[in-house]
Amino acid sequence: MLTVCVLGLLAGRWTGWWPSPYPDVVDLVGVPVLLTYAVWMRQRIDRDKWNAAHKDSPRPEMSLDDLDGLDHEEFEFAVRNLLRRDGLLVLQRHL
Repeated sequence: MLTVCVLGLLAGRWTGWWPSPYPDVVDLVGVPVLLTYAVWMRQRIDRDKWNAAHKDSPRPEMSLDDLDGLDHEEFEFAVRNLLRRDGLLVLQRHL
């Protein structure tokens, strides 16, 4: 709902239909809100596509005993794989 309001304000401001006493504020607030919304929607669409493509694939499972037996590096990789399994974005850091 906020995005629709911001889009309406920006459209009114840019077309001259709604003259704002603070046009710079409308631009400085409205444009980042719309860009944030666009990025969020893109990520949501990508996640939904990924979930649809992988809904029937097997999900690797690990017990707590399996995790206890791992060294620190294997544990990090196991947690990364579990996060990926659950559809979360995992950023890799190179040291």
